[in-house]
Amino acid sequence: MARSGRHVAQAGAVMVLGLALALGPVPVALADPQDITSQPYQSTAFFDPVAADTARAGQGVTLGVIAGSDYNYFPELEAAQKFYRHMDQTIGCPAGQAHDIQSMSVTNVVSVLGVPAWGWAPDASSVVLTRGPHDKCMSMGWGKLNDLAFNIHDALDRHAQVILIIDPGDGTPDPAFGYAVARAVAAGVPVVVAASDEGSTAFNPYAAVNGVIAVGGSTLTGAPVDWSPSGTGLTLVAPGTINGRDRDWQVAQVSSTGLAAAMVAGLLVRGVQIWPKATGNQLVAALIATASGHGTWDPRLGWGMIDPGAYLASDPTTYPDTNPLLGKMGTGPGADVLTAQMLQDYTAGTADPDPWIVPYGDNGYTDRHAAVLKAQAEAQARAHARLVRTVVGVGIGVVVLAAAGFFGMSWRRRHTTGTQSDATADGAASAPPDVVG
Repeated sequence: MARSGRHVAQAGAVMVLGLALALGPVPVALADPQDITSQPYQSTAFFDPVAADTARAGQGVTLGVIAGSDYNYFPELEAAQKFYRHMDQTIGCPAGQAHDIQSMSVTNVVSVLGVPAWGWAPDASSVVLTRGPHDKCMSMGWGKLNDLAFNIHDALDRHAQVILIIDPGDGTPDPAFGYAVARAVAAGVPVVVAASDEGSTAFNPYAAVNGVIAVGGSTLTGAPVDWSPSGTGLTLVAPGTINGRDRDWQVAQVSSTGLAAAMVAGLLVRGVQIWPKATGNQLVAALIATASGHGTWDPRLGWGMIDPGAYLASDPTTYPDTNPLLGKMGTGPGADVLTAQMLQDYTAGTADPDPWIVPYGDNGYTDRHAAVLKAQAEAQARAHARLVRTVVGVGIGVVVLAAAGFFGMSWRRRHTTGTQSDATADGAASAPPDVVG
C-alpha cells in the first residue's frame, strides 16, 4: 500500500513513562488511503443507542487513558478536540526522554472515544498517561517501580473516574499493581484492561488480576475472533475492529482488544454521568448483567459482548455495592496479586504500606495507615492503663484482705485469750475453800 503524502503533525509533546503497545493483527487496507469518514459499527443496532444519546456522552467525566505514546493528529480527529484537548502533558519520569514507540494504537483509541459521529464518550475529558521502559526510569533514580501501578495512582490523583489501560505490555503483576487496583476499587473507579491481541494462548497477566475488567474482541454479532485470547480472567468482549490508522499511518481496517476496551470504557464513562449515585462496583455489575451472555460465562467471550442498549436502560443502583470481579481468578495464576482480604486491609488502612504502596505516592493511604497506627497505639495505651489499674486494684485488695485477715486473727486470739483468762478467774473464785480437819 502506497504511503500517504499527507504530513503527520504531532498533536502534543511526546510524553514519557511510555508503554510498549501491541499493534495487533496485520491491518486490512481500505480503498481510500486518506480519510476516515465512518466506522463498521455505525448505523447498527449495537451502536444506535449510543449514537442516539447525544445528551449523555460523558459530560463532566474524566477518563484516564494509560497508553504507550501521545496521539498523532489526522483529519478525522479534528472533531475530537473536546475529548483530547485535555490530554495531560505532565512528565511522569523525572526527566524527559524521547522514544520511538509508534502511537498508532492511542491515535485509534482517541478516534473511537472522541469523534462525535462514532465516539463512545466524545464529551468526556481525557487524561492520557504514558510511561517509559523500566530500566530508563530506574536509571533516573526511581527504583524498581511497577510503572502501571504508578500510572494508576497518577490517574487517580488527577481525578480519573474510569481508567483504561490500552495494552499493559509484558511483565508479571506484583502487589504494587494489586494495591493500585485496590485503591481504584475503593474509590469506585473501574479499571478496564485490554486482554491481549496475540490469540487464544496469550492472555495478558495484568488483565487476569482480580478486580479489573479484562476485555477481549468479538465480531459485531458477538462471536469469538481468532486474534482475541481466552482465559479465566476474561470479563467482556466488544467488536474491536475499526477503520483506523495502521503502522504506516495509512487508513486501514485494524483490530485490537485495546479498541474493544476503549468501547467498554466509553460506556462506563456514560454510566458515571447518567447515574452519579451509582458506585463503580454497581456500574461494573450492571455492565456484566446486561451483556449478551445473560449470566453465563464463556472462556472466549467472558460474560458476553456488551449491550449498550440494555446497559443504558438499566439501573445500576439496584445492584450490590461489591466488586463482582474480586474472585474471578479463583485459585488461578495471579489470583494473589489482589485478593478480597488485601482490598479489605487496604480499605481499613491495615495493609503494610511499604514497599508496595508508599513509593507510589498514595498519600491518602499513608495518612489512613498512620491514623490506624495512632488509634492502635492509643488503644494499647488505654488497655495498658486498664491493666495497670486492675493490677493495682487487685494488689490493694489483696493487701486489704490480708490486713483484715491479720487483724481479725489478732482480735480473735486476744478475745479468745481474754475469755479463757476470765473463765479461769471466775472458776477460782467460785471454788469452795479447803476444809481444815
